[in-house]
Amino acid sequence: TRRYKNMRIVPWFDCTPYMYISDVLISDASCVAYQFCILDRPVIFAEMDPDVFKKLWPRTDLETWGRKAGPLVKTGQELK
Repeated sequence: TRRYKNMRIVPWFDCTPYMYISDVLISDASCVAYQFCILDRPVIFAEMDPDVFKKLWPRTDLETWGRKAGPLVKTGQELK
């Protein structure tokens, strides 16, 4: 059984088919978020520890456009 009936985690590299059937996208700072914007649907960004994020993905732009196309949530409570 799934814990959340209305939420799916897409473990594959090609998430394009799922974008068409999704109402909202929750992402960290992935380029998928900007591809999803083309569909004119909301994107919510989940906060990650910035130091860890920069260590793992040093070239990701978090300062200018990185996560400014939607709200940034830090906790699951804020997501609700």
